[in-house]
Amino acid sequence: MAALCSDSGKIGTTYRVLLRISDAKRHTIRLDRVSKKIAETARRMIESLEAAKAAGHSPNREAAEWVGRVSDEIHSRLERAGLVPPRQKAASAARTLGQHRDQGQRLQEEYFGKDRTLESITEGDADGYKRWLLDKFAVASASVDLRRAGSS
Repeated sequence: MAALCSDSGKIGTTYRVLLRISDAKRHTIRLDRVSKKIAETARRMIESLEAAKAAGHSPNREAAEWVGRVSDEIHSRLERAGLVPPRQKAASAARTLGQHRDQGQRLQEEYFGKDRTLESITEGDADGYKRWLLDKFAVASASVDLRRAGSS
């Protein structure tokens, strides 16, 4: 169960959420200067994350969306409390997209050959490529490669 506490000081009223995770450790998530309504929402979402972790389930949709919207600073506090996994860095996503592009190009070269020009590929060749991908991969994976091939 999470508790909402307010602290009054020189900078105004700040809020923090106190909770005890199943490992019997007490954690404090500082929310800093936010309205009471936002602090109550944060407490409710943190409570939901805490319950999901205790039950060994993933958080509900509302809490998961909330986690996606919070600042990096609040996210790191939730992470330190063990409520959420670390965020992925944007650079790794760009590298992954490049790897996918390379895989699509490799598959096209494997089927058509390296010396084949795009202009020489007919509609029948494209249908053959589609059948080849569906034989080689699951439908979902093949459709991803087909979409990539259509956009290149």
